[in-house]
Amino acid sequence: MGQQLRRHAKEEEGPWRTIVGIVPDLYMEGLMGRVQRHPSGFYIPVAQTDASFLSIAVRGPARPDTLTAVMRDEVAALHADTPIYLVRSMARALREEIWYVDLFGGIFAVFGGLALLLAGAGLYAVMATGVAQRTRELGIRMALGAGSRNVLGMILRQGFVELIAGLLLGLALAAVLSRGLRSLLFGVAPWDSSVFLAISATMLACGLAASVVPALRATHVDPAIALRTQ
Repeated sequence: MGQQLRRHAKEEEGPWRTIVGIVPDLYMEGLMGRVQRHPSGFYIPVAQTDASFLSIAVRGPARPDTLTAVMRDEVAALHADTPIYLVRSMARALREEIWYVDLFGGIFAVFGGLALLLAGAGLYAVMATGVAQRTRELGIRMALGAGSRNVLGMILRQGFVELIAGLLLGLALAAVLSRGLRSLLFGVAPWDSSVFLAISATMLACGLAASVVPALRATHVDPAIALRTQ
């Protein structure tokens, strides 16, 4: 504090202003990343500015809509010709700022759920086809003494290896592409470990669920019938 600055770096004749206090970090121009282009800012007394409009934030013990009349009376007492418009609560202001983020977030969530469903169905189809093609092999293994637990573990390991390979590839791509989502994230970092862990757990659960049914079906292969399969 006590240092001086001008409003613009190229302002050679503007008045020097003395810093009298420091406020916490703020979003100076909204929540949608515009603050990144203006990393710093400062407040100027209203009497020293020529702003055409002014926004005021008021906090009180009552509901936001009950403060409107009080604020109109207070502003009218100071300057009767000053109009008041666009009165809204802070919650509404935040919703209006990020409405399209919520909209596209919901759309992406729906498409993500559909993609997860299709991925699970695809993995199930691959595992079921693999079990059907290995019916003779499974029959021979069981005829030579392999138990149901051994067959179940073998099929699940196959599905788990494919699942882990796809998951690692997907996480690598997500880590690269998440950089572009930085401006759309609030309270979450692009590489938030909890998000990546939750995604990994969901994918693993879905993949294992898709692999269990074909694996259980493989344990019920009759060796006598399987050995006669061409």
